[in-house]
Amino acid sequence: MGFYKGINMSLSSAERGALNAASTEVFGDAFLEMQSRALAFAKVLRLEWSKRSSSEEEKLKKELAAWSDFLKATLDANSVQGKVLQKAESEREAFNAKFKASEREKERLST
Repeated sequence: MGFYKGINMSLSSAERGALNAASTEVFGDAFLEMQSRALAFAKVLRLEWSKRSSSEEEKLKKELAAWSDFLKATLDANSVQGKVLQKAESEREAFNAKFKASEREKERLST
């Protein structure tokens, strides 16, 4: 017998003999019972997978939100540090200009 995606199954001679000895009705009932159990198992398994995937999705969403908040806080801190750095640079340039002016004044007075 061939199944989904090339899976093949063959029966041994003993299994073939047992299959031939069973009536078609008994075999059909057993096959339907097995199929019903497999379907019920597949439904439970699918439900468990969907629960797991939705809980993992919620966990990932929370993690992403936390990292987004962290990134925003880091960007805000970086922006504040950039403003402080710009202020320090302008103060340094002002002090440098005053220093050069005082150096020129000192040279002028010494000559």
